[in-house]
Amino acid sequence: MRADETDPPLWVRWHRETTDIELVRPRLEAAEYAPISHEGHLWVPLTIEADTGGATRQIASLISEAVQLYRTAAALPGTGLME
Repeated sequence: MRADETDPPLWVRWHRETTDIELVRPRLEAAEYAPISHEGHLWVPLTIEADTGGATRQIASLISEAVQLYRTAAALPGTGLME
């Protein structure tokens, strides 16, 4: 937990002026993510697994998760959300 008691410490954010932002939330929710709205922005917490291994593996896991979130939000091939 962070010093400011906000957990988890890492999030992905979509700015409120993101193109097609109104489509991002439903896409993320359809993929069973739980985006949080704050001041018009959408936030999704990243998962930090203690048993992932060393720092290199943890960073690779976070990157992989962030890429999957982006692909889902953009409805790219491989996410099952193509429009």
